[in-house]
Amino acid sequence: MTKFPDYCEAIAHNMIASSEAALKNGTALLEEANILFDHNKFARTVSLAILGEEELAKALILKVFGTNGRWDKFIYQALKSHPDKQSYSRSTIALVKEFQKLQLYGNNLVAPFSPNLEKKAEALAHKAKKEFGKKQRLDKKKQNAQFVKIGKDGKANHLPSFFSKREAAETINDCVRFKAVVENAFGLVGNEHPLLRGITILKTGGPSWGTTIELKSGVDFIIDKSTLTSIPADQELIASIRLFIDFPVYDQPLLLDKDQQAIFAKLLITFNGIDQIKNCMKNLGLRSCQFLDDCERLLAKI
Repeated sequence: MTKFPDYCEAIAHNMIASSEAALKNGTALLEEANILFDHNKFARTVSLAILGEEELAKALILKVFGTNGRWDKFIYQALKSHPDKQSYSRSTIALVKEFQKLQLYGNNLVAPFSPNLEKKAEALAHKAKKEFGKKQRLDKKKQNAQFVKIGKDGKANHLPSFFSKREAAETINDCVRFKAVVENAFGLVGNEHPLLRGITILKTGGPSWGTTIELKSGVDFIIDKSTLTSIPADQELIASIRLFIDFPVYDQPLLLDKDQQAIFAKLLITFNGIDQIKNCMKNLGLRSCQFLDDCERLLAKI
C-alpha cells in the first residue's frame, strides 16, 4: 500500500490554494441556490445550499489544517465525506458561539487552541459527528430535496415538493452564516461582521444622538432621534424612546407587555423599522428573519 504523503511545504501550499478554490466554489453554489430560491424552486434550493455549506467546510478544513501543519488520511477522507464536512461545519458554528461568549472569536479559529477550548472543540465535534455524521440528518435532508423517497411498502413517502419556502430560506441562511465564519478565517471579513455577533445589544448615543438595536441575527434597527423636528411630538416620542431603552428584551417584541408592545410598534412605524430590517437582510444575504416576522405580527395586531 502506498504510504500517505507527509505534511511538507509543497502540500501546505497545495492545501491553501485548494482552500481558496473551494471557498470560491462554495460561494458560487450559494449564489446559484439563491437564483433557484427566486424562481420558487425550494427543494433544489435546499440541496444546493447544503452542497455550498459542504464546499465551504472543505475550504475551512484545508485552511485550518494547512495552517496548523496537519495532513493525513483522516483529513483526506473527511474532505471526501459529505457527512464529515457537514459535521465539521455545524461543530465549527457551535464552537464560534463559544468563542463569542468568551469574546475570543477571531484568529483563534486558525491558531492553535488553548487546552480548555480544545476540550470544548472535541466535545462539540463529537456531538456534531453523532447528529450529522452517524445519523446523517443534514445529508438525508439534502437527498430528500433531490429524490423521491420510497418506503418499504413501495409507497413514495417523501417528495421534494414537500419542502417549503421557509425551509429553503433557513437553509440558505445557514450557509450564509457559515460563509461569514469561513471568510473570517480567511481574513476577508473582520470580527465585527454582523453575522458573527454572539448577543443582541442596545447601543445609545453617537453622532446622530441615536439608539441602535444590534441583533444577534445580524440585522439592525436604528432609532435616529436627530430626524425628529416637531417639538410637541418629539417630546412624546423621546419619552417613548427612554422607556424603550429599559425594556427587558429587544429581539423578541412579542414577549413584551401590552404597553411596551405599543411603544415598540410606534418606533417601528416612525423610523421605518420594517424597511430597515429588510435592507439589512438583503445586504447580508439572509432570506428569513424571526425578528422581522415578530415585528410584522406585532404591527398587524396593534
